[in-house]
Formats: sequence, C-alpha cells, structure tokens
Amino acid sequence: MLITVLAVITSAKDEGPTAKASPRAKPSPTRSLEAWQHVPTAQRRAFVAYLHQLDPGLTPTSPGAKARPLRRAVSVCWDIYGGKPAATVLKNTAYRYNGGQASVPDRSAKARRILAAARRWICSAKELRAVYDARHP
Repeated sequence: MLITVLAVITSAKDEGPTAKASPRAKPSPTRSLEAWQHVPTAQRRAFVAYLHQLDPGLTPTSPGAKARPLRRAVSVCWDIYGGKPAATVLKNTAYRYNGGQASVPDRSAKARRILAAARRWICSAKELRAVYDARHP
C-alpha cells in the first residue's frame, strides 16, 4: 500500500504544471561609491589641501571624518546644480562647514572662499554632474 501511495504522489507531481525556477536576484554590490568618490582624485586632493591651508579645522584627520569636507562639498554642488539662488548657496556653505574645529560665519570671506573652491575643484567635475543628473532626472 505504501508503494501505491508513493506511486500516486510521484505521478501527480509529474503531471502537474512544472514550477519555473525564479531567476536569482543579482547580488547588490558590497559597497557603492559615494558621490564624492566620482570626483577625480587630483581635484579632491587639491580641494582638501586648499581647505587645510585656509583652516586646518576644516579638514579632520580621523579616518571616519576624512571624507566629511568632500561630502559637504557635494551638498554645495547639489545646491548649485539644483539652481538655488547664490545667496542661499553661500548661506548653506557656511552652515555646512561651520562647527567642529572650524568657524565659518554666514556671509563671511571664508564661506565665499570655500564656495569658490568647491565650485573650482568639486562641482566642475563632469563625473559628479553625471551622478547628480542620474539621481535627479
């Protein structure tokens, strides 16, 4: 009797619709690039060197914070690419870089210099603009 039951179950499986194997999802990359990593290395280094010369407090040295000035610069570029008014971009630049080991007062010469440096070395990167355009269609 056991053999009969197994035979019926086996034949029922063979006659039924075959289940298609679902395609496996592609594994996501273990680490995607941050926006600032799309900026050519020479431009990133020049920007960070300029900030350090302007005020060493703008360039933290701890491993987790080293990219902070670059992340902030990308935010400045997003403001520029997004068409925000110049006064707003300057105010946001001061706000982003003020604090920690550096003081960047609103509408200060230091804020204008940081903004000019971000425009020159970070925002001018075609690779960064391509990232912005892809994320903001």
